[in-house]
Amino acid sequence: MLALNATIEAARAGDVGRGFGVVATEVKELARQSADASEDIRKRIEYVQDQVSRAEQAVASISEDVSGMSLISQSIATALEQQRATTQEIARNVAENSSAAQSVARQVSESATVCGMITKSVVEIDSAVKKVVTGAGESQHASDELTAISDELLEFGKHRKANHKRFDSIPIKAAHGKWRVKLAEILGTCRASRKSKPSTQPYTPWRGRSSISITKAIVAKRPWS
Repeated sequence: MLALNATIEAARAGDVGRGFGVVATEVKELARQSADASEDIRKRIEYVQDQVSRAEQAVASISEDVSGMSLISQSIATALEQQRATTQEIARNVAENSSAAQSVARQVSESATVCGMITKSVVEIDSAVKKVVTGAGESQHASDELTAISDELLEFGKHRKANHKRFDSIPIKAAHGKWRVKLAEILGTCRASRKSKPSTQPYTPWRGRSSISITKAIVAKRPWS
């Protein structure tokens, strides 16, 4: 408006108003430059405002990222704690399994020892059973011999009554004394054997056959005839 007024006044004044024309032109140019500067300033202000808005958004995003990182850090710390507890549990289980394995190995060793003892006992029992069977057979044989001797003595008694000869008891008493001494030795041997080895050395009746042999010898000699 100022430049327009100056231009009008310069035109009305003619040659005298040429100075006003120059001034009006300069004022007009200055006004244009001022408008351009104002527009530039406005644009710059808008740019700054836009940058400030973007900065605010960036700060908000950074804040969110920091919060997220804090949560992630807490999650990592929790996971590490759980991992530590799991590692300790695994170590404890490994120790328990090692102890259990040692216990199982010890029990297996003890079982093997017991099996060996059982096997040895079975062998000893089998041997004892065989000895008992053998002794039973020999006892039966000795019983048969005693029966035969008894029959022979009965027959001799009948024969003695028929002949009415004088009976001499001295040889019989001597043989009986030997028989008692021998029987005492056999019984003593059996008792000592049973005390020293009761499980593997059972009493064997067949040892008494020596007394039967003595009796048979007495009958064979017939000292009373």
